Amino acid sequence: MPKHLMLVLAAATACGPVQLDTEPLNDDVVDAVQQAVSFEPISFLENFDPDWETTQTAWRRATWSQNGTEMHPSRAFTSDEGHLVQVVLPGSPYRGGSIETNGEFGYGRWQARLRPSSVPGVLNSMFIKDWDDRQTPADGNDGLKAEVDIEFLSYTFSGDTGKVWLAVHFDGQQQYGTMVDLDFNPSKAFRIWGFDVLPNQVRWHVNGKFIHTYKFPAEKIAPRYEMFFNSWTRPDWINGPPAAEARYLVDWVRFSKVVNDPTCATGVPHPQRTVCCAASCGTCGGPGCGQRPGGTSNCCGGAILAADRWCSGSTPPCVLSP
Repeated sequence: MPKHLMLVLAAATACGPVQLDTEPLNDDVVDAVQQAVSFEPISFLENFDPDWETTQTAWRRATWSQNGTEMHPSRAFTSDEGHLVQVVLPGSPYRGGSIETNGEFGYGRWQARLRPSSVPGVLNSMFIKDWDDRQTPADGNDGLKAEVDIEFLSYTFSGDTGKVWLAVHFDGQQQYGTMVDLDFNPSKAFRIWGFDVLPNQVRWHVNGKFIHTYKFPAEKIAPRYEMFFNSWTRPDWINGPPAAEARYLVDWVRFSKVVNDPTCATGVPHPQRTVCCAASCGTCGGPGCGQRPGGTSNCCGGAILAADRWCSGSTPPCVLSP
């Protein structure tokens, strides 16, 4: 291959075991439902080339404790093959590796080519979290704490099957989580794992196929968060520590911004489906629309029509095609 989610706030849809190819699908091969929202080809790309740790400026490697595991840059490095390697060491104290982006991101699609560890007793993850509002640099802990997770619990891998934990947190508290059964063992091959971060929902996918969707009240996730990979352990939940060194491999990660929404999948449609209001409005048009979160320009049909932004080429608020 080239390098290139307790309180349920809204309905969620889940799948049982999913049939997936061993190798990732071509980037252009997607389910029809994915056509409802369109994304840029690539807005951010990290290949984790050899010597990444000495030349890169987009990430920082953790030197602090996370979830009771001590992180250190020596346990987050690149290999000669061009993979980010995150290591969890056996025994105690618990020792792992973690990285986070220096920059912040908005609504869009994350994808990463991953191979979690096969060693029981570790958690390897890919997640986003609004930990720090980087627009206020004096405070490093002033974000809204919204979070979206893919968590690989290596003790759930056995033979040719496995599980993955998908979760969403708001205000630092878990709001939703589900364990999804898989008909493959995630540690046996690289696969493209990812999620779409949208104003009113998260959609998880593997190799271009959706495996789970969670819908929530609008704009609980601010379009201003960091991206993380981390590897850690503890006895509860993870069944750690591992008996041997455990390695999590990340081949590449990329982000694609939402650029249009022709079916109003990320907004609120007007009852007559003339316009698509911003998700924050709750309802679209009608009396008092200007007093809803977002104001007149986001929530009132007349103002949206006058702005002449079409959903075929824009995100909400926008005008729907006839």
